[in-house]
Amino acid sequence: MFDAKKITRENFVDRLTARDERALDYVIDSYGGMIRSIVRKRLSSLPNQWEECENDILLAVWNEIGHFDSTKNNFTGWLAAVCRYKAIDCLRRSIKYRNELPLNYEELDCSAAPQPEFGSEVREAVLDLLRELPEEDRRLFWDCYVREKPADQLARERNIKVSALYNRLSRGRKKLKQIREVKP
Repeated sequence: MFDAKKITRENFVDRLTARDERALDYVIDSYGGMIRSIVRKRLSSLPNQWEECENDILLAVWNEIGHFDSTKNNFTGWLAAVCRYKAIDCLRRSIKYRNELPLNYEELDCSAAPQPEFGSEVREAVLDLLRELPEEDRRLFWDCYVREKPADQLARERNIKVSALYNRLSRGRKKLKQIREVKP
């Protein structure tokens, strides 16, 4: 399919873009340790998800290499961002799946009504996403989506209209979505 040109540090991105599978092997050999390290750090409490997340990362590298811009970032930084975001996605899937599991009758204790606790991985993932927002919006997102404060209470605390609060949340979500589209 491709010539016998050797995959090197200088040409592996071009070879990935040209869909040379040997370039993906080069990424695995050269950056596999970094990928494993990031995944294991982010998903330390979910070892059964490590391999799937690593595979998701490699698939994203293969499919999204066109978004890599060497004038804006080096490959290591871009790959680290892909690893972080894919690990966050795995955390979200895991939490969503866990929340969708049916509960046994014995597990239901309505008298205590505990507040949900976030593990350190989830908290770190949320904070990573929110770091992209200005400080005031960060606090608003945290209060609204994590602490689940009612919108009318948040609006009163900030001395703004509820409609302005919803507009601010909407703009923040759009900004985070745009950032995610730029950085896979």
